[in-house]
Amino acid sequence: MKDLKKRICLLGSTGSIGIQVTDVVSKFSDRLELVSIASYGKNINLVLEQINRFGVKKVAIFNENEALKLKSLLNNKVQVLSGLEGLIQLVLDEEVDIVVSAIVGFIGLIPTYEAAKNFKRIALVNKESIVVGGHLFRPYLSNIVPVDSEHSAIFQCVDGKRQYLKEIVLTASGGPFFKVPYEQWENITLRDALNHPVWKMGSKITIDSATLMNKALEIIEAHFLFNIHYYDIKVVIHPESIVHSLVVFRDGSYLAQLSLPDMRLPILYALSYPERWDSDFERLDLPKIGSLNFYEVPKKFRSISLAYSVLSKGGVYPAIFNAANEEAVNLFLNEKIKFIDIVPLVEDVLSSFSDNNIDNPNIDELKYYDNWARNMVINLAIKSKMFYS
Repeated sequence: MKDLKKRICLLGSTGSIGIQVTDVVSKFSDRLELVSIASYGKNINLVLEQINRFGVKKVAIFNENEALKLKSLLNNKVQVLSGLEGLIQLVLDEEVDIVVSAIVGFIGLIPTYEAAKNFKRIALVNKESIVVGGHLFRPYLSNIVPVDSEHSAIFQCVDGKRQYLKEIVLTASGGPFFKVPYEQWENITLRDALNHPVWKMGSKITIDSATLMNKALEIIEAHFLFNIHYYDIKVVIHPESIVHSLVVFRDGSYLAQLSLPDMRLPILYALSYPERWDSDFERLDLPKIGSLNFYEVPKKFRSISLAYSVLSKGGVYPAIFNAANEEAVNLFLNEKIKFIDIVPLVEDVLSSFSDNNIDNPNIDELKYYDNWARNMVINLAIKSKMFYS
């Protein structure tokens, strides 16, 4: 039976989604095996715990100093790799059947792309890979199963019917500030922004949910993953987070995927696909829920219109958009700028781009403009005197 297990490489094992992946693997240990894990290196104690718990054979730590620490602690009992090359080695291992790409940010692009080129099944959490390099993944889409609750919902609804797809409707919880007037955003604190009303997630995506930047990134991701024009992708606010997204077919029929807001469900779907395995996860109680509500996206969430603008320009614009947002969010998480500054900073970076755009940029070009955008965020924040103490 052991030989029939699906063997998993988990990139981003210590993050919010990574921890939930390990929970799913534990519940289905007769069908799933965690053979390797990777982490940026911020929580070596948790990495050690995961190694011991799952009998992991190989580990990659992006931060080379932290990799050396881990190697000394393990005393050569487990192979420890480091840096970007370590992540790549991990995903290309012949013993790996499924790569769960859950490492946060641009650094997930290259190992995910290498896995795709080698026709590994990818359970995709790292939306930045597709946002930045969606054009690179076009030949490999048949091997990608999205884990984001919204894209998992779309995938499930269109599976086997993609040729009839007319429109995608992404749902957004609205985050903590859906009903907060824009005039009051000036006073939003880091603690306020990290207090999501529905989902428990990592800090970066929680801030993205507060600005609705996560939905902007998901528009771009959906455009590439489902090969649909961006003007056929809509967003609605759905505070209950029960309908995870909808699709519209040519005949006018709507299909939606519903479940409780539990990321273990789309994780399980991605790992078990094309099958559906029995689970004991909590089920919906529709009478208890009572009603489901949908609202237009308020204009104060300017991130949504930015996504359409970025897609209309294409080329390196999605990479600049993603990098500028990552850097601006990082500044806010370190309490260097205000919450209300995040999206305007991204807008200013996009407006500052004056080079000739590049159709179908390669990895090196994407790296260059990723770095350019991050530096521009810092420069503009200083120039605009956004930094505060």
